[in-house]
Amino acid sequence: MIRQGLVLWYNYNENYFVENSLVDAIIQKNFRVLAILLLIFLVGGFLFVLQNVFADDPLYAGGTGVEGDPYQIETCVQLQNINQNLSSYFVLNNDIDCSDTINWNDGLGFEPIGTLLAPFNGRVDGDDGVADPINYGDGFTINDLYINRIDLLDVGLFGSVQSLGVITDLGLIDVEIAGFHKTGALVGRN
Repeated sequence: MIRQGLVLWYNYNENYFVENSLVDAIIQKNFRVLAILLLIFLVGGFLFVLQNVFADDPLYAGGTGVEGDPYQIETCVQLQNINQNLSSYFVLNNDIDCSDTINWNDGLGFEPIGTLLAPFNGRVDGDDGVADPINYGDGFTINDLYINRIDLLDVGLFGSVQSLGVITDLGLIDVEIAGFHKTGALVGRN
């Protein structure tokens, strides 16, 4: 019973013939599902790119990380991001409020910058740019920093600083820092 222009497909699993119109319907239905999935994937990818390009808190506030154009730090998240460029130059643009670090990392707080195996060897300058002959070194401050790493060695704002690392004109106010061994407010191991 073959009609002219009609293609029959044999279904080996069910042992029967299927007309071309049914096969076309299945292909069209699956094509619609694939088209919808592709559209969702494209829209999701576009939104991901937009989210990262226009993020509220970029990796740094500016700069390229070199001596003449240091990365600029304006937030505590940007301060934490120093861990991603341990050999670069950084400058603080303002006092930094880190009071929310008590809520970071399931109560562990701020992750120290640099470790024994990957120490900080860049430069951080907290200078506020105001010449003050009475209070030399008076720079920007980091306030309310919280670190609770009682099972960790080398704990501080900077966990480990190599001999090439330089930190200048930076103040800490009202910090709470706990570590197992080699713990300090500014630097754990130098």
